[in-house]
Amino acid sequence: MNFTKMHGLGNDFIVVAGEKELPAGVDQLAIQLCNRFLELEPMA
Repeated sequence: MNFTKMHGLGNDFIVVAGEKELPAGVDQLAIQLCNRFLELEPMA
């Protein structure tokens, strides 16, 4: 699953593009990934 972590007006969110279906439990994963203090590194 490819996604982009973004922020705006004090809100952190992720954008998932091109997925026809999302995996089970993705809502909880999004909550964890949107933590303002979590820094994600791009995969090479």
